[in-house]
Amino acid sequence: MTAGNNKNNNKMTVEKWILIIAIVAPIVIAFLITGIPVIWKGLVVIFKTVIPNIWGFLFNLYIAIIAFAIGRITKK
Repeated sequence: MTAGNNKNNNKMTVEKWILIIAIVAPIVIAFLITGIPVIWKGLVVIFKTVIPNIWGFLFNLYIAIIAFAIGRITKK
């Protein structure tokens, strides 16, 4: 009797997964199709902002590495 109930429960879970995929998949695909150009535009804007300021970024990175090294030395 229990084995029969488990088969019915497994069948319901498979049907639920199929239903969930059938409902969610088109929504996710629509978000990806409409969202990827926006994400790409955002990345382009970020790179256009950072690349001209690459020397400032490298200087800040240099200062951060020096500060980290000083902190490690004084810790000991």
